[in-house]
Amino acid sequence: MNASGLKAKNITMVLTLLSVYDTINLPLDQVQHHVRVDLEDDLDAPLFSQLPFLVDCINQFLANNDQGNILVHCRPWVDPNPHFRQDLALFHSVLSQSSVASADLASRSLPQLHFHSSFVHPISVDQTKTLTIRLESDPKHDDATSLLAASMFPFSTVVAVTDATNTPFAYLFVTAIEHINIQDLTLDHANGEGLPTLADLHATLHRFYTPDQLEPGTRCLVLHFRLVAAAVGQGASI
Repeated sequence: MNASGLKAKNITMVLTLLSVYDTINLPLDQVQHHVRVDLEDDLDAPLFSQLPFLVDCINQFLANNDQGNILVHCRPWVDPNPHFRQDLALFHSVLSQSSVASADLASRSLPQLHFHSSFVHPISVDQTKTLTIRLESDPKHDDATSLLAASMFPFSTVVAVTDATNTPFAYLFVTAIEHINIQDLTLDHANGEGLPTLADLHATLHRFYTPDQLEPGTRCLVLHFRLVAAAVGQGASI
């Protein structure tokens, strides 16, 4: 990679989307941040599921660096294959809140969020539930939910599942992720759960967790979301 060109454009972060067989030599004195995603130029490459991670990397760089520009280095450089174009168009549709059919999302490999069956209607029909609160310890124990940092970011599209068979009932767009102590939950969090009071929120948490899991200082993961589309059999896209 041309060191003088990077310096002239003040490129200090590089995102590379390349085949596992591609190599790249970066001038480390100029490029301070490098994120690589192995992605083949294939019609089944999971670009859609990688885009939230890439956007998150860019946002974190911009939030923590007052200076410097970003270069995205990828193949193919000139004419992306039709699959990549479709994934980019789908990501834009979800991001811009355009109508998206559930069939367009059903074929994608997406992170899962598991919900109790009592939350299906408030999420996919009433849309009164726009967030979910989990304990940060949950990913170690909940195989039905992909809460690990490696799989879910703001701008992620996730599939909401329920019951013991992990039946999909909706596709959700993650708008924000909070890490918060349980005692710092507010009325806004309760309202996002579709509940009128903070006491109702804590009562709901006690339905799913034991008292010793909910002591002051317990770290919570709050995922804010909006409905993209109901899964097939649950209603039409919105």
